[in-house]
Amino acid sequence: MHFPRNLFATAMHSSTRTYEGAVSVLNACVPVSIIKTSGQDLRRERYCRSLTYLSALGISEAQIKQLNVIHVAGSKGKGSTCCIIENVLRHLGLKTGFLSSPHLINVEERIRINGKPIDRGLFSDLFWSIHDQITPYTESSGIPSPGYLHYIILMACKAFIDQKVDAAIIEVGMGGRFDHTNFFSTPAVSVVTHLCLEHTPILGNTLAEIAWRKAGIFKPHCYAVVSRDQTDEVMRVFEQEADLVHCPLFVAPSAEEIMVLIENSNNQDHDKLTTNLASLCKSCLPDGTTTRFSNIELGLTAVHLWMQHRKGIVSDTIGLQPCPSIVLPQDSVNTALKTHWPGRWHKVYRKNAVYFIDGAHTEDSIQSIAEWFQSAWPTTGSGSVLRVLIFTVLGPRDPQPMLESLYRIVQPGFDLVLFLNPHPTGSVSPAGKESQHEHCLTCWLSLNSTGVPTTSLTGSVNDLTRLIAWIDQAPRLTRDCLLDFIRSRETAISTAEPSCNSYDIVEHCDTTTELCHILITGSLYLVGDALKALNEPV
Repeated sequence: MHFPRNLFATAMHSSTRTYEGAVSVLNACVPVSIIKTSGQDLRRERYCRSLTYLSALGISEAQIKQLNVIHVAGSKGKGSTCCIIENVLRHLGLKTGFLSSPHLINVEERIRINGKPIDRGLFSDLFWSIHDQITPYTESSGIPSPGYLHYIILMACKAFIDQKVDAAIIEVGMGGRFDHTNFFSTPAVSVVTHLCLEHTPILGNTLAEIAWRKAGIFKPHCYAVVSRDQTDEVMRVFEQEADLVHCPLFVAPSAEEIMVLIENSNNQDHDKLTTNLASLCKSCLPDGTTTRFSNIELGLTAVHLWMQHRKGIVSDTIGLQPCPSIVLPQDSVNTALKTHWPGRWHKVYRKNAVYFIDGAHTEDSIQSIAEWFQSAWPTTGSGSVLRVLIFTVLGPRDPQPMLESLYRIVQPGFDLVLFLNPHPTGSVSPAGKESQHEHCLTCWLSLNSTGVPTTSLTGSVNDLTRLIAWIDQAPRLTRDCLLDFIRSRETAISTAEPSCNSYDIVEHCDTTTELCHILITGSLYLVGDALKALNEPV
């Protein structure tokens, strides 16, 4: 990674030691480019350097061990699984710390105590305390100053130690083996969610390569658990790595098995209660998708293994283990089912619109979200609902397969598609986070060239804020008035060339529409902008 050459000067000229000053210095630490480097270099630059910084702060390995860390990697469902684990442990009466990535609106969201983001005063105090201790050390030793993610993990560790949390849930930033967070030598549990092809220029071009990166969080004689929806190729890598590092590896059981085992613990009316729990799952997750079951299965299994660790029950076997017999109180299951992680499977109801918001940014995730959105399509009176897609992807991701899934699953199709740049106009995009909204438009128009044309446009995040505000205030919402607003001088949205049929009216759309279903997905940056515009708590 390459950082700005004037990083130290930027820190020195961030005049006030306030929250705003801390954020300014942190933002100056974001790399201006990402360079693919060798594993040995990544090891030295990332988690080995994290250990060096922790030592400079006087944080010992014993203090880190007392955090009873649950370390979570994966491609899909990391944040939701972390949130389930944290929520269940907290409802069991335990004090929790939670480090997540990325934030949606404000950076302090990344560090949570008992489910709540730390306040800005504590965030500022943590940053400046660490900055003041680290700076003399790096100046005298010649070691580079911490980058953005190093600062965040150092702040989280200090906060969790100071607050004396019972458990710390740590979400990996990217990959696992060479991640900034991978310095925990004795985690209580290592967790890997579903894997798919992602960040291929950095993590590898095959699932096996990506699995090797993720399995880097497995540690000797420490519990490891993975979701049960992994491919055979991925599981082979996981089993090899578990054997190599001498750790017990578990596969999370199915939701049906977890329910049976939970209720078997102390209830004689087994069959009836199991049926009721299955019904409870369906009533809590009514949207026609099984994706979230995987996160719940994995999260509850991780909680079970964490409780085993806390009791001092350590497995003396290595490699793949039989499915664990999970015993959890029913309240824990209810808590898991009701867990809500902002920006994931997130519905917002307004007078004129229902917003379906999810930060899905892989083909698998987009397919699940498309099914979720499609399940809300009314079986009768479908002409009364206007459907809008707001989408972009960032960095080197290929939007084509994601858009193909949306085009195929959402039927009879979207009435309006907006591809927005989530970065403010004139700002410099973070390394690897450049918006592909214009490329998305090209891909979408190619899909539409053989079917019924959809009005397709590109624009900026400012347009999203204005659009949401206008939708909320509109006395009545129709397709024509929505398009009139978008085409007005009040927005900076530009349409595709007329030759692409960008203004053609979709025949199935009724111009008397009074309700709008809006799907916002493809990027957590875009999701954060939407939640901010909607004034949703995160």
